[in-house]
Amino acid sequence: MTALLPRIGLVTYPAFAAMDARATVEAAARMGYRSIELTSEVLGLTAPDSVVELTAVVQKARRAGAPVHALGALVDPISGDSDQRTARIGTMRRAIELAAEAGVPMLSVYAGPDTWDPAAPAIPGDLSRDEAWARLWAAFDPLLAQAERAGVLLAFKPVIGTLAFDTASTHAVLARYGSARHFGITLDPSHFALRRETLSEVVASFGPRICNVHLKDAFGKPGVEGTDFYFPPLGTGIVDWKMLFDALDAIGYGGPMHVLNECQPYLANVCSGQSIQAADRQRADLIAVLESLGRA
Repeated sequence: MTALLPRIGLVTYPAFAAMDARATVEAAARMGYRSIELTSEVLGLTAPDSVVELTAVVQKARRAGAPVHALGALVDPISGDSDQRTARIGTMRRAIELAAEAGVPMLSVYAGPDTWDPAAPAIPGDLSRDEAWARLWAAFDPLLAQAERAGVLLAFKPVIGTLAFDTASTHAVLARYGSARHFGITLDPSHFALRRETLSEVVASFGPRICNVHLKDAFGKPGVEGTDFYFPPLGTGIVDWKMLFDALDAIGYGGPMHVLNECQPYLANVCSGQSIQAADRQRADLIAVLESLGRA
């Protein structure tokens, strides 16, 4: 079986925002990560007047041996009033500009709503499904046009609880944008596992449109995060890792695989809130999974 460690990278998360981005990528490289996805919180993209020296960070990461393959701007383009939605879309537009300037090839985005935000609308209770889709198209039509002009790939991430949460709803997005050269899928198996979808079928369904992979485990059932489901350490949940990696091999996927930590109790209780310690532990968790599959 193919060894996967040389393709394993790290997705940053809010806890890294307290660190300098250049220190973050250097630390990730020292731990053995070979690719980075920098998220909007770490870059300061949510503050429109902030100065983001992404090119310097990208150069530092490349020299350290962990190139920045993606930016992440998972901001909600369908919740709130028009001013709030415009501000979030502005975050994504700015991320595309920065990615193009710094030579980062892709930007991860998603549909929303932010189900962890109590103010986010329930669909269809607070916001009709038709209106939600209309807001998504209004945000993404010009965003994709900008990405194509900039040569940046929009990597759309299906997320449980949001408008595009499973294979069928994601294909509604692909029906509109799937023929675009600069549109693809960020696959996170945890969201499909929670819905008990068969990962080999999910991967085959999206096929060559998969351009980025987030590695995250899951446990529970669809509902409220922290009550009905959570995202435990890798290898301790219900994701069938052998099926996932075999399926990715079957479609010829050779891109990055970024480890994503969304297990807040793990970060707080096991790692004392230390993002670097958590990143080191989650890589060790993944190595244990890969070794059990003969893929380390």
